[in-house]
Amino acid sequence: MPRRYSDYPDAFAAWNMLSSIGSMISAVATLLFIYILFDIFANGKVVSHNPWAVPVFFSETPILPEDSLASDTLEWTVESPIPYHSYIEVPVQS
Repeated sequence: MPRRYSDYPDAFAAWNMLSSIGSMISAVATLLFIYILFDIFANGKVVSHNPWAVPVFFSETPILPEDSLASDTLEWTVESPIPYHSYIEVPVQS
């Protein structure tokens, strides 16, 4: 469409409205993302070094001990944040 027109022709009015609605949805989604990001950093709870520990409702045992872990692979044995030299030798899982 040429520049310096005061209004869209009727053939383009619906597409202009659709584009405007899409830009509003994108703006709201961006603001929501920024709010959620701020909320997570401001009020987020601190998790343990293994957030994948088995909760009670996934097990047949009604109460699990604190050190019972569902994910006991090597990547969950390292503390967070990961130290520079996490292992001196290549680890072998037993």
